Amino acid sequence: MLRLPRRLHGAMRTVPLAGLSRLPALTRVLEPSVSAGLGTPSSSRSHYKFAKPPSPNLDALRKVLTERLVPVHFFLRNNLTFTNYVWDKHFIGICCSPKFEGKSHKEMNELVDDICDEVGMKGRVRLLCHPPSRWHMMKRRSRKKWDFDW
Repeated sequence: MLRLPRRLHGAMRTVPLAGLSRLPALTRVLEPSVSAGLGTPSSSRSHYKFAKPPSPNLDALRKVLTERLVPVHFFLRNNLTFTNYVWDKHFIGICCSPKFEGKSHKEMNELVDDICDEVGMKGRVRLLCHPPSRWHMMKRRSRKKWDFDW
């Protein structure tokens, strides 16, 4: 264990790398450890993160929708309002595609349902659709972390 002088304790400092004492120019930066309070380390996690279970329907939907609609901005994930009891059955997402230009919402939804019917997921996908000319209507929703599958 490397002991540093008390005046450097908690401040950023440089320490020579182990075994490289012949090369004094090579150093690594040690940053002070930050505590979350009561001596707990700041790197502790509040919940466990497990690997995502297989989701063939979600992967097939993502592939078909990106091929057919050629979106500018697109995210699709499992709909978490149904919890994990119906994993890989219901989906929610956002899509900004030039193929929606000049169409009403009803026509956009019919187009998405026809594409989802190819995979067998008709009526199970809730997709917010807008053309690029109406990106300002999706901008705030696109800030949400859509890419997490948990």
